Amino acid sequence: EQRSYEIRLHTSPDNEVIAVIRDITERLAAQSELNRLTYSDQLTGLVNRPVGLVQLQQSLEASKRKSLQTAVMCLNVDFFQRVNERHGHRVGDEVLVELARRIRQVLRGSDILARLMDSGEHNRDDWMGGDEFLLVLPEVNSARQDARGCSVRLHDRLQQPIQVGDKSIQLTASIGIACYPDDSEDAVQLIEQAVQAMKLAKRRGRNQDCFYGSDSDVLTAPVPVLDAPAGPRPICARPLVSTSDERVVAHRLHPCATPGQPNDPAMQRIATGGEFFSAFATMARLTGNGNQAFHFTLELPDELFESPALLTQLDHTLKSLKGKSAKIDIGISETSAMSNPERARNLFDAFQERGLGAGLCAYSGSSLRVLTDLNMTLIELSDTLTRSATDDPGSERLVATVIHLAHHLGLHVVSGHIDSEALRERLMALNCDLIQGDASSPDIHFDDPK
Repeated sequence: EQRSYEIRLHTSPDNEVIAVIRDITERLAAQSELNRLTYSDQLTGLVNRPVGLVQLQQSLEASKRKSLQTAVMCLNVDFFQRVNERHGHRVGDEVLVELARRIRQVLRGSDILARLMDSGEHNRDDWMGGDEFLLVLPEVNSARQDARGCSVRLHDRLQQPIQVGDKSIQLTASIGIACYPDDSEDAVQLIEQAVQAMKLAKRRGRNQDCFYGSDSDVLTAPVPVLDAPAGPRPICARPLVSTSDERVVAHRLHPCATPGQPNDPAMQRIATGGEFFSAFATMARLTGNGNQAFHFTLELPDELFESPALLTQLDHTLKSLKGKSAKIDIGISETSAMSNPERARNLFDAFQERGLGAGLCAYSGSSLRVLTDLNMTLIELSDTLTRSATDDPGSERLVATVIHLAHHLGLHVVSGHIDSEALRERLMALNCDLIQGDASSPDIHFDDPK
């Protein structure tokens, strides 16, 4: 084992030289560990946001001296929260470690890669969250060309599923790009511009890149009406089965799995405005002339939660269902509701003023108070909470407590996706009102002639 020593020389009154040798191996190791914790992300080993910002500022100064350009990229993992919900945070952490490794393989040695918000605290007004990365390509001749090539290589690497034990996780990413000096010469502003471009990539359907400026001029002004992005996934219906008499009493609308996509319910949730309003078009088609009553539930995508144009577009869309016999419940994810409770309360009130039901989706049990704070009619348990009903007695008690409190408040409880008969029977025993999934009733595909 290699050790380090500190040598200090002293002169005695008799003019003798005294050497004091001290073993400082442990002190240096502790200092190194402190620096690592201070300046890097503990999970992936990447530099954190403050260090990434300093490195970006230094690279901009170098590019300016050499009359070169720099590309700033914001990479956001699509639906990463659903990986945590479905497989747990331990698997999610391992996925992030592998993702960071793949990104680093795409970059040059001189490029910068930082993970942001690694402390686990998430602020909606901050740059990014823990599933997002800052990439900087410094001192290049053409920032746009180099960034586009890098983006292509990143998407290509993500096409290969990430294996964690016996689980195969398929990821996609939305990438926003800003260029120095064309878009800005300020480091903070370049990051903000890359984030705006990334958000546009998400609004356009995810799994793509967008440049700030020419690609994202739409971001410079509020969008008065929410247009559905091109090519939303086709809509399927998942029957909701009553546990009291095992009848199908409603249908949860969600996107069908695309060809080649794993049949993962967590990836089959409405993700864009296009898919949300496409679901309403499906309702209008199914209700026909109104002779048969239908009950539909669907989830509001997170990207529409804060949109000021949501209710205007919703009013316009509801006209297509005028005179048709359809009951509609709209759910808001627990994540959105807890990030802005006042917005959630206002939307729930607005939904019910329009004759719509309101509910909480992907509820994890992290806060029981949210059940009493919102004016709603139902809650849908997250897939993770649903599966925990058979994991251990402690988890089962949490599920039982959530269901009991919901019933006390007059709320109906919908299970997450159920994929086994044992889980189905356990949820029925716990008095969950409605269950969904392969073990209760298969999805209905409207393009199937049967």
